[in-house]
Formats: sequence, structure tokens, C-alpha cells
Amino acid sequence: MTYEKKKDYFIFFCSLTSSFSLRVLGTFYIIEIIAFLSYFVIPWKKYTENPRMRKVIFMAFLWLLGAIVADVWNHTPTIDLLKGWFNIIFFIGLMPFVYWALKDKPSRWIWYVVGNGISSLLSFYLVRGDMFEGRAYEIWQLYAWGPFVVGIAALLYYRGKHKLAMITYLVWAVYALYGGSRNIFLNISMAVCIMYMVERFKSAKLDSQIYRFKSSIVRVFLALFIGALIIDNVYENMASGGLLGDYAYDKYMTQKSESGGILKGGRSETFLGLECIKENPIIGYGSFAVYSPKLISSESLRSALVQYYDGVDVEYLPSHSHVVGYWIYHGILGGIFWIYILLLMWRLFRTGAFMYEPKLIGHCVYYSATILWAILFSPFGQRAPMAFYIVYLIVIEGYFLNDRYRIFHGSK
Repeated sequence: MTYEKKKDYFIFFCSLTSSFSLRVLGTFYIIEIIAFLSYFVIPWKKYTENPRMRKVIFMAFLWLLGAIVADVWNHTPTIDLLKGWFNIIFFIGLMPFVYWALKDKPSRWIWYVVGNGISSLLSFYLVRGDMFEGRAYEIWQLYAWGPFVVGIAALLYYRGKHKLAMITYLVWAVYALYGGSRNIFLNISMAVCIMYMVERFKSAKLDSQIYRFKSSIVRVFLALFIGALIIDNVYENMASGGLLGDYAYDKYMTQKSESGGILKGGRSETFLGLECIKENPIIGYGSFAVYSPKLISSESLRSALVQYYDGVDVEYLPSHSHVVGYWIYHGILGGIFWIYILLLMWRLFRTGAFMYEPKLIGHCVYYSATILWAILFSPFGQRAPMAFYIVYLIVIEGYFLNDRYRIFHGSK
């Protein structure tokens, strides 16, 4: 067996553990423990050869510095402080391992994607499923199936079954919509639109494909924005008419009752979080900061937070967003890190670099849409999927800039 194949299987094995975790001062995943142990045998320092990789890790260390300053300044309780710091340290610690995994073969990401999907289901049905009942069980079951279905769709696209892959994505999107997840439906719909557009270019040479995509990128994103508004309007009509089931109807009516409309009703945490940032934009409030009237000077914001916490056991400051949440907790340095990741994503599409690995265009586009939503409107979850995505962006851009990467029709 070749070294390359051994590496493929090793990453697949690691991915099978990616949803299993230990809870000690936060959540630590088995894949992270394997990655750290592997540093005794793999050339992990190779990441320093890539300037973009060095910059991302430097930005992550600035985020860690922001966490230290915020926690010391705000006298954060020791347990919360350690949980906040370890989260960033483990995230940083994964990056050299993932770079080692992808630097010689970016398409190896598919092994992780497929394995992570299997791991998600195994973790839910063997471990986490017993933690939920009723509607909560159905919601988390939906989220558990997501990576598995996405893994199948990504593998289909990788194998050249592009149309079947897009159909698989869309079937999952419709099912998720009926399950009450409008954001999954919206993200997948936009991603499939981009996949379809790229599919129209595939008969041309790579350079021509990239040129045509770059020349139409403004029109593409404008069309996606208009399409998102149309989809949102269709969702509102279907949900309000009860066509998506009782849960979607109740969720829609709750969100619609908010003064800011359905977006503010669905992501009120993000809007409240932005108000908290305005109160303390530089240092932040510390890791897992809990609301206290002493923290907030604005009377209107205090009233809004009191209303938001009605029926909530632990009153953490609203942090249902990567960029907003870590800006609240760790100050401006926490926010800047995630803004930098958004810029990396923009570069990938603005330059057309995402097209340099044609077998992974489908998953790259899908995951970019998902990560965009997560950074803006969802809390930080598993570290490994985010690390693989970020490092993939860096590696594929490196091949693009060095003009060495070409379309592979063989084993890659």
C-alpha cells in the first residue's frame, strides 16, 4: 500500500471519531486527541512553508490574546476562562494536522467529509440521542443526518455524478425545510445555483471557466440575493399556511411576532449581541459572560435582555454567531479573526480558486454557504469541520497562486 493511500485511510479513520467527545473543561473531540498524538510522528511544522497558513494561525493567536485580556480584565470565573482558552488552543492545535492532511492532496478532504457524516449518525444513535425527547429529539436527529446526507452528495459529485449530487442536496434541503430549518434550505438552494452555473462552464478549459465565473460574479451574487428573497417569501407563505407542518407554523408565527420581522425573530440573539458590542467594542465581556445589569449601561438594552432571558436558566450574553459571539466574549480581536475568515472565503470565489479542484466544487460551494451562515448567525460548534474547511481554502489558493494545480481525472 502506498503512503498516499495509508494517509487517505488514516484521515478517514480519524473522521469516524470526529463526533465523539469528552467533556472536561469544555468539549474535546476524539479526532483532536488523535491529531495531537500524531504530532510525535508527522512533520507538523510543514505548515510554516505556507504564508497564508502562518497568517491564519497568527490571527488565531491574536484571538487567544483577546480572550486572555478579556478574561483577566473582567475577572472571568476560572472554569469559564479555561473553557474559553482551551477552545481556541485546540482549534489552533488542529490546524497543522489538517494542513499535513491536505497539503499534498486537497481532494483528501472528501475522506473526512464522508467519515464525518458516518460519525455524526453513530454519535447520535449510540450516545447523544438519549439526551433528547419529543421535538428536541426530532430536531437533533435532523442535524445528525445532515452531515451524512451531505457526505453522500459530496461523494456523488466527487465521482462525477453532478446532477445526482445536486438532486441529493435539494432533496435534503426540502426535507430540512419541512423539519423547520429554513436556513438549511436557503443555504443549499443558493449553493446548488452556483453548482449549476459552474456546470454550464465545464466544457470550456479551466482558465476560460474561471474567467467566465469571475466576469459574472457580481450578477451571480445579485441573482442569489434576489433568489434568497423569493425563497424567503415562498417559505413565509407555505409556513403561514401550515403546508410545512405544525412545528414550522408555530416557529414562523413566533418569529413573525417580533417587531423586526422574521429574520430578527429567528436570530434575535445576533441583533442583541450587536447592541452589546456597541457597549463594549474593544475588550469584550469575557468567556461565557453571564448577563448582569452592571455590564450594560443602556436602559433599553437592559430591558431587551431581560425579556430575552425570560424562561432561560443560564443568562449568557447573546452569542448565537461566530463573529458576534466571540466579539462579545473576547473583544475586537475575537471578531477580527472571523472577519478575516470571511475575507478568505471571498478571495476563494473572487479569484475562482475554488474551481481548481473540480471534484470538490460541489462540497466547497455547499460548505461555503453553510459556513457563511454559521459565522453570521450560528454559535461555534465542532472545531474539526471548520479547520478542514479553512485549511482547504488555504491549500487550494496556494496551488492556484503558484499555477501548479490542474484538473485531475485520475486518482486525485
